[in-house]
Amino acid sequence: MIDDQVFVDRMLRAGCSNDEIRYYVETADETGEFEHWRDTDFVVKNTSTARAALEQILAIMGLVTLVPQADFDNLIK
Repeated sequence: MIDDQVFVDRMLRAGCSNDEIRYYVETADETGEFEHWRDTDFVVKNTSTARAALEQILAIMGLVTLVPQADFDNLIK
């Protein structure tokens, strides 16, 4: 799943010409590629590291809990 702004940004970074970008954006728009977000319950936008995205996914799944500071200190010893 990708949005049109990220798609264009990635193509610009890859050195694509304006004509190439226009063609691929029009094609993706016609086939509904930018509409997949409507089918989702949660979206993780990976604007950082893969670890940050994974942490977001784990939090959505309820697999992340806060640990009291004393317990955390014991865990990292």
